[in-house]
Amino acid sequence: MQSLSQKEKVKKPFWPALVIFLALGLVLIVVCSEKNLFLFNLKPHESSTSSSIASNSETVSVETYYVPVAGFSSSYQNLNFEEIKNSPENGDVALQIVIPLENREELLSIFQLGDFPLAVTTMPRTEIYDYLNAHSDIVSFLPWNEVDFRLKTLKINGTSLWEKQVDLEKYPLKFVSAETKDQSQNLPQYSSQNLIHLAAVGELILSRGVAERIIKYNDVLYPFRKVNAVLSSADFTLATLEAPLVENCAYARDTMVFCGQPEYVAGLPFSGIDLVSLAANHIKDYGGGGIAETTALLDENKIAHVGAGQNREEAHWPYIAEIGNVKFGFLGYNDVVPESYGATSESAGSAWAEIDEISADIANLRPQVDVILVLMHWGIEYTNKPSERQNEIAHAAISAGVDIIIGDHPHWVQGVEFYGGKFIVYGVGNFVFDQMWSQETREGTIVDLFFYQQKLINVSFRPTVIEDYAQPRLATQEESTRILERIWETSEFVE
Repeated sequence: MQSLSQKEKVKKPFWPALVIFLALGLVLIVVCSEKNLFLFNLKPHESSTSSSIASNSETVSVETYYVPVAGFSSSYQNLNFEEIKNSPENGDVALQIVIPLENREELLSIFQLGDFPLAVTTMPRTEIYDYLNAHSDIVSFLPWNEVDFRLKTLKINGTSLWEKQVDLEKYPLKFVSAETKDQSQNLPQYSSQNLIHLAAVGELILSRGVAERIIKYNDVLYPFRKVNAVLSSADFTLATLEAPLVENCAYARDTMVFCGQPEYVAGLPFSGIDLVSLAANHIKDYGGGGIAETTALLDENKIAHVGAGQNREEAHWPYIAEIGNVKFGFLGYNDVVPESYGATSESAGSAWAEIDEISADIANLRPQVDVILVLMHWGIEYTNKPSERQNEIAHAAISAGVDIIIGDHPHWVQGVEFYGGKFIVYGVGNFVFDQMWSQETREGTIVDLFFYQQKLINVSFRPTVIEDYAQPRLATQEESTRILERIWETSEFVE
């Protein structure tokens, strides 16, 4: 009996111990699992409160807007969203499209397509800019923050993302994604409040035939009445005032010595012109006194001016304007004879386009501003191809730090160029002048420069035609096509 009792004593503890062991193991697994799950969501040194977990996992909707684009010289203006959306997947479409490889899935979602039509091709986004400029009949869609001036922005259903009044709720090219708050803060957020619109036009010579029409109609605003609303829509508008405005300026029908009456200045604020360059080959036609009268008159009418003064220092002074929290610096230079019209340390005149002096001016201005725009009076009259001298000055100025160059003087439109990642318009043509004797001298352009903050995102041209020896108007579609083709003939779109 004792031996049996001892056996029982040995066997009895086995089952309770097993139960206890299993229970402890189960508790340990649960605790470890909970801790592992909990710690998986923690970052180093982060509080382990439940509120932190909720905050980190919270998502927000992020909207990415896409922009339809084409080569800079493309004739496309507007695309139809529904036509693209309803394109057959296994058939050809009239519109040729290239899609950035990096954004293919987002664009499929936007257009609600299972796949793109066969006519649609894909390529890396970095290759699209040059490709579109080599194929003006092909379009693409880029994220808004990847668009720049090298491509032409098109409208979609009659709307452009670069319009300040754009209704983003109705804008069709929109991809919505769910992101954490931290992720969303690192993504570019579009706001139309960051858009800035500058406009630039060519030469104003309020003399000779222009003055004759002002006198005839007794209307100092006559030259600007068909364009004032267009120019006033920009945030800041630039022009070249080529001849002085002075008292006792006698009207002359046949003259090459130009001047306008002081009251003619009223046309500038009426048309929304904010700044003029006086760096031109007729600005000293009435001597240093004529320059002094003109600058005083402009100051009185709150029109900024660059490019001429009572000495070299004044002629080279920049004008700095803060537009939409972006600081723009403006300078003006003349490269057209007579050289005696150039300012010196002791005499009035215009800022002469010497490369060394331009480079020095840019070096002084660059730290003070975000964007530098230079107005150049240069080139050979009645030609649409920029000269080697124009190329030399432009390239040197951009190498020195200029962002945009707007040129005039040839009295014809000239080509554009992309150089060093910057933008050059070699000749914007006449704006207000009396040269009715040829079609080319009647033509000009309003150059629209669109910025998102300090980035130049789009450039467009609105051709103009002078009527009645004095009055520019917007060109018709047929006229615009002809004028733009002459610009594209001598343009360089690939660096």
